[in-house]
Amino acid sequence: MTDFADITPDDKVLEIGTGSGYQAAVLAEMTDSVYSIGILFRSRPIRPENDCLAWYKQW
Repeated sequence: MTDFADITPDDKVLEIGTGSGYQAAVLAEMTDSVYSIGILFRSRPIRPENDCLAWYKQW
């Protein structure tokens, strides 16, 4: 489904429903700006040093 979004490196992406953060990590590989919000309404910048990206890159 992410492939169909046609995301470019200059896009800003808002993800609703962060969950485990896996999708945010995938999106962060495609663009420089990813904003994600979950039901707990906590937000934090998605940066390469974030744990979710380190976890994602193992796969």
